[in-house]
Amino acid sequence: FAPPIPAAMPVDPQTVAKAAGDVCSAVELPNSVRQAIVEAFCDASLVDPEGGPRASLTRASRRAIECSGREVDQRELDYTLCELLGAVWDDPSWRQPWTDAVGGPGDLAKRCPLREILTGARFTLSYGDDVSNHKYFKNFGRLAMQATMLQDETRTGAYHRAITLNRSDFEGKVVMDVGSGSGMLAYFAVQAGARRVYCVEASPIAEVIPQIAEANGWADRIVVVNKVLQDIRDEVPEQVDCITHETLGNFLFAERGIETVLTARDKFLKPGGKLFPAAATFCLAPFEDGRIYQGRVVKASNLWTSKDFFGVDVSCMAERSRRELFIRPLSDQFHPDQLRADATTQVFDFRTLRPEEVRSFDVKFASRVKTTCILHGVAGWFDAHFEGSTCSVVLSTSPYDTLTHWWMTRLMLLEPLAVNEGEEVSGLVGFEACDGNTYRCRLAMEAGGVRRELDGMDLAEGDGSHRNPQHKTHNVTEHSKVQIIDWEATRAAPTLAEALVEDPLREAKAAAAGSEAAARAIASQAPAGEVGKARDFGSQIGVDGAAFMLVDDTALCSRLTKPSSALVLVGSLDGALLMAPPQQPRACLVELSAVGAGVRPRCWLPREQALEHMKAFILEQQVRGSPESMGEEEVRMLNEQRLIATYNMMKRARAAFKARLQKPSFL
Repeated sequence: FAPPIPAAMPVDPQTVAKAAGDVCSAVELPNSVRQAIVEAFCDASLVDPEGGPRASLTRASRRAIECSGREVDQRELDYTLCELLGAVWDDPSWRQPWTDAVGGPGDLAKRCPLREILTGARFTLSYGDDVSNHKYFKNFGRLAMQATMLQDETRTGAYHRAITLNRSDFEGKVVMDVGSGSGMLAYFAVQAGARRVYCVEASPIAEVIPQIAEANGWADRIVVVNKVLQDIRDEVPEQVDCITHETLGNFLFAERGIETVLTARDKFLKPGGKLFPAAATFCLAPFEDGRIYQGRVVKASNLWTSKDFFGVDVSCMAERSRRELFIRPLSDQFHPDQLRADATTQVFDFRTLRPEEVRSFDVKFASRVKTTCILHGVAGWFDAHFEGSTCSVVLSTSPYDTLTHWWMTRLMLLEPLAVNEGEEVSGLVGFEACDGNTYRCRLAMEAGGVRRELDGMDLAEGDGSHRNPQHKTHNVTEHSKVQIIDWEATRAAPTLAEALVEDPLREAKAAAAGSEAAARAIASQAPAGEVGKARDFGSQIGVDGAAFMLVDDTALCSRLTKPSSALVLVGSLDGALLMAPPQQPRACLVELSAVGAGVRPRCWLPREQALEHMKAFILEQQVRGSPESMGEEEVRMLNEQRLIATYNMMKRARAAFKARLQKPSFL
């Protein structure tokens, strides 16, 4: 069970096998369970070099618990694991590779953290208790709830674009849709060419998925698994190429859906498989909202400050009344001009995040306020990132973008914090997973030596009383209409002449929009079968999970198509052949299409290499000294959309100039 670091060290399971055998022989467990424990702790694939010895032992313990089954006496199992963890932790031959890798004992200098390891191991093996699950899934089992989410066009549109524009990630692939609801993401995957989609949905709404699939002719490609994902055993008999999921909650973490995605990844996703979305950026920024704060103070004082309520003094409950109101997170909408300091961002990458890392954690923030003000708490939102082989898509819930059904979340202090312009405000939001499929949060803020704290904030108890949604008419039939929320028209009123804080993900969103535009341009090209159809440079295709971009590199094309060059067929594109060098099939592609009696070669480079090629061409070919010329730094800073447009414009201008030179002159 030695970690594969340094790389030259072989994995030697004998140390753990001996310890496991010694421990298991002394306990009353079935032979099959003992064997499962030994195999789990000797499985080198569970070693987590980056996470270290603690994370590695957590993964091994989780596998051992999972493989032991629920019929085993759990107290006896925990006793066995504690004995085994202690024996392994203290074994010199197991400790030495870790010590060598980090240049010291690190965590191993301390006692084995048994409670932390076992708590982390069990964290994702179940989802909530029976009572909480019944209430939670019953809520999502109604079509009305599904309609609210589906009619959030920002949300649904982002998922549709991310899936259908990245067709190469789905075509012919096996997909799992976690938290499938009515199955919409699964249907998008089928539209993108998925061979089979496992729809994992624990609520009663799962029964509508096969009905909709049958109505659309997709019944043979949809498999419904009506269970909590953590309870799935044989219902999904294969590994999947891609996981789609929409289990993100308010404030990103509400409903504890992320741990379910991480469990699905570890159990079912093939190595190198895709997650849609792949990550989320969580943003926190201090805010000022005296109106809401004062309104809460007044509301809390409505009854419980009275000293003579029908002759009864209830004022002793004033502080409790105020606390009960303020620990409820605000779930509404706010204008970005209420933010008083730059947002702190933290990326949660679902591809590498470990399940135990979302059990109990802190998100810290620190920045300098833009103006003298009274801070009332911290505002939070998230942006989800879809990173496909063809393009990227960003789904934002920020105050700078169209409102979504997640609304926005703010945690408010009992007592505000006065700060001066330029003063640093710092703090944290602590998250603790708890019963009821939710998190309990703690807010701490400090500035100028003054610290404010408030804990016990349950993300499931959001205060939506300040929401003011706008509505629009939806025509169901010619004579039937219904009012639905108009997310686009629902906007918070500004309170200042201009916002003090910029969107921290503005550039990332612009880059993703350019990537989307290029992908849509490819998708909207002439119909298939038109051999060698015209494409702008910068068009993109996906081949075996890699993104390639069309450029004009005649020198490379000439070199690769010489009679002495060897090329192998890797695919076809609208009737044209896609060829590649056999030694380096991903270094470049050559598209060969028939033109009259001849063949026209065109060059496709890997996306990043193509972008660098375009920048070099622009710098080399532009007329220096002209008002339109750009410096090297300016060219390097161009976003993808503008870079491609500039490259195409210069290529067309150059081609037109050559054409004029070739015209016969009669002068």
